[in-house]
Amino acid sequence: MKYLQSLMAVCIALNLSACGDDDRIHPPGGGGEVPDSGRVVHDIALSSPSAEHQLVEDFPVTQYLTYDSGAQPLTSLTSIDVNWPKIHTFQQGIEVGLIDASTESLIYRPLDIQLSALDSIVATELFEHELWYVKSSNELYRRNLHNGETRSWRFGDKVTLTELAIDNENNREIWSYNGHEHEIYRFSPETELLLRYPLSDNMTIQGLSFTEEQLWLLAAEQGQAVVFQFEVAQEQLNPANAWRVSGFGQTEFTDLTLMPDGRVAVASNAQENNLFLLADRDKLLGDGPIADSGNLAVQRRFTLPEGIKQPSGLWQWQSGGWEIVTDQAEVYSLNENLEIQSRSKLVFSSINCSQGCTEAVTGTADGLFVLADNGLVGHFIQTEQGYELAGEFGLTLQGDDAQPLEFAGIAYDEQSHLFFLVSDSDDESQQDWLFTLDHQFNLMSRQPLSYAGEIDGSINEYTAQGLYFADGALWLLSEQFTKVVKLNLSAEVVAVYDLLPEDMAIPSDLVVKEDKVYLIGDHENDEPVPPLTEFTIE
Repeated sequence: MKYLQSLMAVCIALNLSACGDDDRIHPPGGGGEVPDSGRVVHDIALSSPSAEHQLVEDFPVTQYLTYDSGAQPLTSLTSIDVNWPKIHTFQQGIEVGLIDASTESLIYRPLDIQLSALDSIVATELFEHELWYVKSSNELYRRNLHNGETRSWRFGDKVTLTELAIDNENNREIWSYNGHEHEIYRFSPETELLLRYPLSDNMTIQGLSFTEEQLWLLAAEQGQAVVFQFEVAQEQLNPANAWRVSGFGQTEFTDLTLMPDGRVAVASNAQENNLFLLADRDKLLGDGPIADSGNLAVQRRFTLPEGIKQPSGLWQWQSGGWEIVTDQAEVYSLNENLEIQSRSKLVFSSINCSQGCTEAVTGTADGLFVLADNGLVGHFIQTEQGYELAGEFGLTLQGDDAQPLEFAGIAYDEQSHLFFLVSDSDDESQQDWLFTLDHQFNLMSRQPLSYAGEIDGSINEYTAQGLYFADGALWLLSEQFTKVVKLNLSAEVVAVYDLLPEDMAIPSDLVVKEDKVYLIGDHENDEPVPPLTEFTIE
């Protein structure tokens, strides 16, 4: 054998308590054998990317998690990997768990896997019924979760495996990082062939991921997180791209994995807010598929009162007063001078509205209508105790494929008493739709978004974070490309206005009034709330 391999433990019916307990794992091999040291293929140079190549936050996953009964919050994320729609997590010394991303609830629950060596395990990967892990030693472990069987492979003395990655389509190759020799290992358990790729730099490797013949590395250079992408061509690793991770200060990341849509997920050692999806800043803030008709120019900024955090919805009354809905399922009523008049908790009857549940707000003579997750609209009326629920409307709006759609903005025309929603997706292959509904939220029409002019890409790449009706048109706020898109009531794009990301990094909703555009934006917990900003169109 090139690598010492041993069959450790098999659970038997009379001793089920031993199933999954790796106390019985013994060092493999008969002693004295010297494993093959593998073959060096070529060196890998990790060159620092240019400053304009950046990955930025696109979605803070842990802020939107729902914890299963008895589950504890994620506090010590060590490894993550994706078997879509499951995101598997490992917390050193605590547990292996998973996040179910098949629903918007993002439910986290621990897995019933008994591992006595949780404190010594430093990286895990889950493939079907197999758990692979390393312990910052020279051994690679594979646990069969069905029968408790554990195998291990021991490499040479100058090996310290600290990171791990497998192909979730199959597990024919195991990728790992040897911190002792600063090398990437590529190991085939079936053939026991080991290929080695020395790293010719001093960056610290903090995570590995492998998907679709691509190897991804998470590294740190003097505290700056860097992500590298390599194309795997037979035995060669060819550099494809590299980015700096921006916007996280001195955060120390612990692992990365790839989502099916191409976004990068990273975990950090923070006690909370420790799992994020990242997107390429150039793609997120690019030019977009339609040429700009004009630009949004800042005129004034209005500081919001203390207490308002993570605003997600904005509405203005004819009197000049404002309503601001937050990710904490609250609504703040402000006068025209932006002074808080009341604060109300938004309580729905059919859902437990937790962090990030509320998406948008619009107002009518009958009160406020708040858009929540899963297409739920709550009707709230003002009372002496604040806004209270008067009714709910569950929307089941679909596209041609009969799949439920997501929405993040809602608009209302007080003359026709009609509501409008535009589906929110940045998938260029998924058609976006404009839905028109009556005052009881009965569907009146469904129209695909369209554009009569030249398109560089797909119109469906725009997202719909906010929606507002003004001057006989619909104004759509797209976080993707940071644009404001003007639609006619036939769902045709008639104009696109550019918003500089430095003027509003994460826009969340808009109001259009008297030829001015008012925007609010989201922010991270440790950052100040962006001001309400007034723009003119130039």
